[in-house]
Amino acid sequence: MPSFEVGVARLLARQRPGEELRGLQRLLPLREDSPFTMQTLGEIASADEHQANRLRLASRHNGHSGPALITIRDALRESGHRSVYCVTVACALAGAVDREMRALEHAAWWGGAMRLAILGQVVAAVSRHHADSAFAAALLADLGDLIVRVHFPALAHDAAHRGLAPEDERAAWGYSQRDLALALARHWELPPHLVEAIAREDCACAEEPAGTPLYALVDQARALDARLRGLGDPTSGGEPRK
Repeated sequence: MPSFEVGVARLLARQRPGEELRGLQRLLPLREDSPFTMQTLGEIASADEHQANRLRLASRHNGHSGPALITIRDALRESGHRSVYCVTVACALAGAVDREMRALEHAAWWGGAMRLAILGQVVAAVSRHHADSAFAAALLADLGDLIVRVHFPALAHDAAHRGLAPEDERAAWGYSQRDLALALARHWELPPHLVEAIAREDCACAEEPAGTPLYALVDQARALDARLRGLGDPTSGGEPRK
């Protein structure tokens, strides 16, 4: 098994982030009520070739059934900030990671990450936290799991074979999935509040509200996800609990 330094170097060498990462770095600090947020969001969402896909996804997410959306401004007007923001953040993250990590065979992981991110917004509303921060934190919460699945299959096999819980990985390997995700987030210079959420530390950022830490909101979203699946939520693919 590679050392942590070797593993991180291998991970970072595979990444070729470009415009998507620059967009992600601009998107993640945005707040819906900040000045010029809609203008900035429109600029970022229009900056690459995925614009049409984002428009279609944003429209579908909002149940839009009117005329086809042509511009990001149309999407923002018809679907609102939240829909376009969430779709754009998810697309930017998918564009920033390497091709192997966004391969079709990992579609279930991406679907689960989006589901957790949306539930993070639900939990944030109860806690009066920033919904956008909760969405991004939950979207990134299991990035280490995807990293290990794709680039460290021996570790993934070891974790599954030995039934390692996340808190046991560091003792077994010298580092954990979370450590790998944290290294990538720091290398990408993501906002401190999201780095701290991945590290499971209380956020000391002035722009984040006091109270429940972001990582705790993600834990609550995860518990809500498990409960919905246990109850047979039709959107989860789970069976009703007997």
